[in-house]
Amino acid sequence: MTDRAFSLLRTVLFPVLSTLRRRAGGESLPVAPHHGIPALHLGGVILERRSMRDVGPAESLIADTMYGGIYEFGGVKVEALPDDVFACSAPGPAWKSGLLRMDWLAGFRTSGRALHGLFALRLLACWMKTRPARLSRADQTAQLFNLALHAPAIAGTQSPAAIALATAAILRAQHPVNRLKVATPRDAFERSKALLAAHLATRQVDSQRTRLVADLEQALSSLLHVDGSLVTGSVDDLCNVDADLTVLTDGLSKAGDGLPPGLVALRGRMSACLALLTRPDGTLAFAETADLQASRPASPVPACAIAPHAGHARLSCGQTVLIAALASPGQAAPFRAEMSDAGRPLLWLERSGDRQKGHGSLICATGGTLLEINGAGQMADRQHIALFLSGDGSDLRLEDLSSGHRTACYVLHVPDQTRLSTTHGGTGAMIVPATGLSWQLLVRGARVEMEQGFLRVFPETGPAQGFNLALKRIARTERAARPVKSRGRDAGTPRLL
Repeated sequence: MTDRAFSLLRTVLFPVLSTLRRRAGGESLPVAPHHGIPALHLGGVILERRSMRDVGPAESLIADTMYGGIYEFGGVKVEALPDDVFACSAPGPAWKSGLLRMDWLAGFRTSGRALHGLFALRLLACWMKTRPARLSRADQTAQLFNLALHAPAIAGTQSPAAIALATAAILRAQHPVNRLKVATPRDAFERSKALLAAHLATRQVDSQRTRLVADLEQALSSLLHVDGSLVTGSVDDLCNVDADLTVLTDGLSKAGDGLPPGLVALRGRMSACLALLTRPDGTLAFAETADLQASRPASPVPACAIAPHAGHARLSCGQTVLIAALASPGQAAPFRAEMSDAGRPLLWLERSGDRQKGHGSLICATGGTLLEINGAGQMADRQHIALFLSGDGSDLRLEDLSSGHRTACYVLHVPDQTRLSTTHGGTGAMIVPATGLSWQLLVRGARVEMEQGFLRVFPETGPAQGFNLALKRIARTERAARPVKSRGRDAGTPRLL
């Protein structure tokens, strides 16, 4: 029997071999089981995974690939048997990190094939036999969190000895994380998160869990600004933190623990920050991942709000929603905005040129909402941009009075199938979406040029007096969807050459 066939046979026989008792006197069985630990019951809860990183089509294939004996991480493929993969020489640090972080457990958990679950337990048994490898702080905490999250769910459908294996794997990964020295607030949060997940998966309620929840609350407080944004990190990072926190709080509720008021307040801050960035279709603006959504229903979306530390603002009037990214006191960034009309994307606006540090202020009134951005840029002595959206959402005004406004230009991108045309001798343009209402762009102190698929607004040269931009809805009724022109011909019509 070949090594590959024998390995598959051991995987298939895993439930039988795992429940066999050892002979008296400590003699081994004719066919050695995957592990020699007694059968136990799961002492904690099975955590549910609801995250922006839920297994997608690409990640779900990893279970099939690894089951076939191919382990691909960091762009490198290695063919090996389960008994050898953890002991073989790693072809690179990225491959080693991808294997030992155990993110791949999520693919085995969500797979509907019973053999995949058995194979994942076989891999864990082989990992338990190897000597502990040296890992970075991030890899150690990720390994423990993934084991606590997925191993009990995989083992819960198998034999009691499989549950014992999952518990033993979690306890082994927990030992180095307990001794971990944190260097940053993010490291402290990741450590507290992993330790609390491990306790929820293996233990009942005790004083240690109370201390772990308090540590998590303290670490999260150091990680967030007052407005709910991360001190350092992107929108995607905030979604990751919110998703992991949702997993832990759901686990605490399942275990019968109450949530401390401080942790509830911190979750509310994060939810408010994510609600500010939520588009009408539920996705998040300014995220690096396309179509990214929050892991849980966001707080009620505010009509007008600003997160000064994050550098984000929301203006919503009528059926028009505008979400802006502006400079914050601690980070220089160009001005960007995206606008939707009646739930459909209308345009994306970006100011190119010098990056700026500054602050924004928001004034909400019955007649409309005013957003002002002030700060000193790298190439200008004074930075001032004002944005006004009328109360019915049909009129948007932008005024740029920056000292160095002539060195910057504005770029307007539009969705596919939107028709563009310049008007008024280069001082205006028409934006006609495929469906919905048409809008007219007018500028003063600048000129509009149309390029392939977008508009570019250049300020005029001369005395520094700023320029204005107006965007108005001009159609009273929505346009019906344009029919697709058919280029077909009747079967009896001859083709003309």
